[in-house]
Amino acid sequence: LSPYTQRNYVQALRDFLAYLQSQNVSSGQATSTSSVQAIDRLTIRGYLSDLAASKPARASVSLRLSALRSFFKYLVREGILSASPVGKGFQLKRGVRLPNFLSESEIRRLVESPASDTPFGLRDRALLELLYASGIRASEVTGLDVGQVSLGMRQVRVWGKGNKERIALLGVPACRALATYLEQGRPYLAGPRATNAVFLNNKGGRLTVRGLELIVK
Repeated sequence: LSPYTQRNYVQALRDFLAYLQSQNVSSGQATSTSSVQAIDRLTIRGYLSDLAASKPARASVSLRLSALRSFFKYLVREGILSASPVGKGFQLKRGVRLPNFLSESEIRRLVESPASDTPFGLRDRALLELLYASGIRASEVTGLDVGQVSLGMRQVRVWGKGNKERIALLGVPACRALATYLEQGRPYLAGPRATNAVFLNNKGGRLTVRGLELIVK
């Protein structure tokens, strides 16, 4: 797991340990085998009920359940427990969350807002057209190199989560904006620097995700 996930799981297990101690489940010896075996489904339900009383965010409860599920699977795998007290009955119902979106006229205003007669304006127009046309992630846009762009085939090759490669298709407006930027805007921004990055900042270096966010904002 990633360091970020590890840190969150450790904190979640510490919170669970504090609950066990408050309920005298562990008797202050949570590392002993007997203490772990004293934890049953009722203990887990009590912990979740106690947690729900503070009205935490859904993601917080989901993370704690995931941490407990992984922890007890580990104990079963190590032969410390014969079965996990966190079974299939402990599942959060997925909420339905409708996405926010822009209307067609708002999208048009957005992509047409950059100036068309400056290197930065050409960059921003190409950036916005690419985001809209391809739907690729911000990190994939900023990590894009010139060799990954094929205007002739109207596509870009990106590596996303898990370092998996995929092809994103582009429309004519996006290809047109990218071609103009690569021919007229990017050489000015790059200056004497040698870089493979498609999108550059005002110093000629690769544009960061934070920089992209500020441009969109």
